[in-house]
Amino acid sequence: MKKNTLLLTLVAIFLFAACGNQAVKEDENGDKDSVEVVLTPTHTDLQNAIQRADLNAERFNAFAQKAKEEKLPEMLPFFQAMAAAEKVYISELSEAFKVMGGQMSWGKPEVEVKSTRENFALMMKEKEQERNELYPAFIENAGKNGADEASVALEMVLEAEKMIIPLYEAADKALQSGNFSKLPLSYSVCPKCGLTYDSKLLPESCDLCGTSKEKFTAYK
Repeated sequence: MKKNTLLLTLVAIFLFAACGNQAVKEDENGDKDSVEVVLTPTHTDLQNAIQRADLNAERFNAFAQKAKEEKLPEMLPFFQAMAAAEKVYISELSEAFKVMGGQMSWGKPEVEVKSTRENFALMMKEKEQERNELYPAFIENAGKNGADEASVALEMVLEAEKMIIPLYEAADKALQSGNFSKLPLSYSVCPKCGLTYDSKLLPESCDLCGTSKEKFTAYK
């Protein structure tokens, strides 16, 4: 896991260096100018977070297909909803990166697919690392660098991830026991912050960002 994290960080640094420290910004008249950007650890942290979210989204989509092949249809909505949430995280983090003057691009990540139980166990470990180690460190760096936009985006992703821990725990229990009767039949994902709910328990508005439930996307 540490090896994968290091690889993502090195790739992020390389890509940022390849793009250079120039950014294109528009003035009030819409004219575009190239401006110098001071690189900070937060630029690298955001790239790392964006690439991890992209990898996670690809994993969840691939794991959904594997669950289908293994005749575990109860897991499909979970994996599909989590993939959608990661896409929302990418949007949030990318916007913060753009505001900081950053530019980046990357190729489609490669995903290793094993059994559904092994795939899920991997994501449980990855998510625990993100919640307990990576995102807290990213947020601390953003505070030190005065990167308010990055702090807000990173904190929102972290909070969303903390709030969906019960969904992971329920899926883990179902996979361990083989009893999927208590799993949600549908999950709803907030399009603004990525917070995910059991659709039956969806409130009138998102508990994290206030988005109306009518704007949520359901996966079932």
